[in-house]
Amino acid sequence: MRVPEPWGRRPWELATRTVRKFLDDDMTTYAAALAFHMLLALVPFVIFLLSFLGALGLPDFFDRLRGQVQAALPDDTFRGLVRVVGEVRERTGGGLISFGLLFAFWSASAGVRSLMHAFNIIYGVAESRPARKLYPLSLLYTIGLVALLIAAVSLMLVGPGTVRWLAGYFGLAEVVVGLWTWLRWPAAALLLLLTIDVVYYVAPTIPLPFRLITPGSILAVAAWVVAAVGFSAYVSTFGSYGATYGSLGGAIVLLLYFFISGLALLLGAEVNAVLYRDEVVSREP
Repeated sequence: MRVPEPWGRRPWELATRTVRKFLDDDMTTYAAALAFHMLLALVPFVIFLLSFLGALGLPDFFDRLRGQVQAALPDDTFRGLVRVVGEVRERTGGGLISFGLLFAFWSASAGVRSLMHAFNIIYGVAESRPARKLYPLSLLYTIGLVALLIAAVSLMLVGPGTVRWLAGYFGLAEVVVGLWTWLRWPAAALLLLLTIDVVYYVAPTIPLPFRLITPGSILAVAAWVVAAVGFSAYVSTFGSYGATYGSLGGAIVLLLYFFISGLALLLGAEVNAVLYRDEVVSREP
């Protein structure tokens, strides 16, 4: 998507148009729907992932990874997630865990379909894909996006200590640890941008040219980082969700976190839609 003209305008004009369109399209409702589906998908998927890691026979790696996740999440959220996952793992067998994985993908694919509908509204087009095509597509997109997100999150969560342990376990050179330390954050940022731009490309029914980096994806990542850091600091410093809501505190924090992430993703899509509309208008005779 080539955007020569809008960048010559005042940033304030682009910002006000984007925010106005974001509110007119009622994107907060779709962000809430996305947060709900992601929360439903999270616990069964985490249970499957932990069971898979346990089957690999790498307890030290699991403990290190758990420490990285604990450092990245608010205390209430981490404790609630560990408690729920632990209780379910103790009471369930392999068959139910497999069913939970299927349920996780079903819920996540429902969230992807809500995104597809939201993006059609953003671009002002009607859904032209029939249901027999839409449902398999949403499941296929979900599998691909989950793989990309796991890779991006792994780059962010797996720190030098874990990589040093893996290097020693597999007999790799120490230089691998140094390369990981320097490259993991830029690689994670690029992979996250790629993931978001893939969503922006495949979700709407309107055919769009693919670009590795778009203004919307940059804004989405920046807004997500700022909002996530600010929200995490608020929860850690001032929040009392655990004291107020008891065992539901962790779930509420996760739901709010997913809601903020959905807002950032949809806001970036609105930016791209505004720029795309301006480009189309500029080409008209």
